Amino acid sequence: MSYLVRQLTPADDLLLASFLNYLGKTNPSVLGYHYPVYRNMLEHCGVGISVSLGCFLNNALVGYMPAFLKKSGNESTFSSMPFFGPNAGVICNYVADNCSEIHEQLITASLKLAEENNAVSASYYTPFLNNDAEKHFAQALPDAHVIDKHTTYIDLTSYEPDSSLRYDLRKAENAGVKIIAPRGEEDVLALNEIYQKNCIDYGIPPKSLECLRYLINQSAEGGNTTTWLAMLDNKIVAGLIMIFAPGTASYYLPCSMHEYRSQQPSTLLINHAMLHARNRGIKYWNWESSPSKESGVYKFKKKWG
Repeated sequence: MSYLVRQLTPADDLLLASFLNYLGKTNPSVLGYHYPVYRNMLEHCGVGISVSLGCFLNNALVGYMPAFLKKSGNESTFSSMPFFGPNAGVICNYVADNCSEIHEQLITASLKLAEENNAVSASYYTPFLNNDAEKHFAQALPDAHVIDKHTTYIDLTSYEPDSSLRYDLRKAENAGVKIIAPRGEEDVLALNEIYQKNCIDYGIPPKSLECLRYLINQSAEGGNTTTWLAMLDNKIVAGLIMIFAPGTASYYLPCSMHEYRSQQPSTLLINHAMLHARNRGIKYWNWESSPSKESGVYKFKKKWG
């Protein structure tokens, strides 16, 4: 087979979105992070320059690698997807046994690109729920240093809150917690204040206000990005930004005020988001990674099954 690998530009966005929408119906590895809206946010926030690569066969897009360069002086760093959870990397239109070859084509081209830009490092991520990815990357990057990340997920088709979760949901409803969509800049700033405080409390590197503002302003009920806020006592007490693909929902940015956590606003938000995702025909809920299995973050996710 004769493949062509080239950098994608904004002029390719419709082609890319069509490829992802089609593939995402059957391939859970397609995440909202692969879509142009997330790339645009990263560039807008100054995270790096997009150098995403497309692999073509007979003029048809068959593989995609999101990629960014961050330059400093004469040197740079290369990453297949910065500023998010542990899963992304190469997305393939699986045909027979050619996915390994598509991986190799894209990774070879990316290493050449990194070398041309004096990159001091190149990092890659394996796709969500792709058991063959480790083999493909091992073939293409035999000398790579491998760092394991633990990703949790649930199947939304069988999701049903257990008695403990139903108790927490009733607690939120009885307390009067209401879920709304963001109404403007004031809500963006309120959510950012809660989020930044959470990051300080748990030692998490925070995303910028510009990141939150961009994604919230792009939010739409049927889009790749959706934001919900929890209101109690006439103020925002929690929020949740979700990143959607056709088959997988990614739990991107949750936050809540510590003094209101006993009223379970985050539980109500997550349940709302899960039902919303299932109604959209989405099968998988991607919890992303957790600091460790002993962390409170992991234990909170575990109670959902």
